[in-house]
Amino acid sequence: MDTIDAVMETPRIKVIKEIIKKLDKKNVNKLLDIGCGNGYITENVFMEYFDADFYGIEMGDGAEEAEKKGINTIKIDLNQNSKWIYDDNFFDLIFAGEIIEHLLNPDIFLEEIYRTLAINGVFIITTPNLAAWYNRVLLLLGYQPFGTDASFKYPYVGKLKKFEGDGQHLRVGTYKSIKELLEIHGFEIIYKKGTFAEDLKLLSVFRYIEKLTFNFPSMSTGLIFICKKRKE
Repeated sequence: MDTIDAVMETPRIKVIKEIIKKLDKKNVNKLLDIGCGNGYITENVFMEYFDADFYGIEMGDGAEEAEKKGINTIKIDLNQNSKWIYDDNFFDLIFAGEIIEHLLNPDIFLEEIYRTLAINGVFIITTPNLAAWYNRVLLLLGYQPFGTDASFKYPYVGKLKKFEGDGQHLRVGTYKSIKELLEIHGFEIIYKKGTFAEDLKLLSVFRYIEKLTFNFPSMSTGLIFICKKRKE
């Protein structure tokens, strides 16, 4: 599901690079990128830092291209109520970038991440923030929050025309709700950070606010959590 242009290092990519430098690379031997798309993030971020075996899960197009890049990639419907093919405690690091908000049942998703992550393994998740500062303003004015849709067929209803994009987000959370959900599923949050908007041109008038809220995850455009699997 990664939709990142290969010629552009987005704000989210920069934050991910900053975060993984805090990790001990010697402890990462098996790494899973969930929603790996064509393998862009693994190839341009993780492979540059970790000397590991790389795995990927992709529901849509791109799996074949990711495989060609040396990523052991499989196609899985992440909404199915079934176990993934991987053994318990298999991965040292699991990354899920902008995936959970697209799922009908995030609990199945998090249960499988917990099962396949090694004890004290690291789980990094990124997701949009429903309570981003501009969504609070939109709600105050009576508009549909950015990144959410009231209808599949008519995704533009209730939105400012400038932001009428088709989000297809099914489970968008706030900082508080994502934090609590991760803790319920057995993860200990060891680091959290906000992210900038992927395209600051859309928010050029509000860049100062965007940079300010970057330091306050509860109001930032996106959320990044680093978690560890608590001992069972």
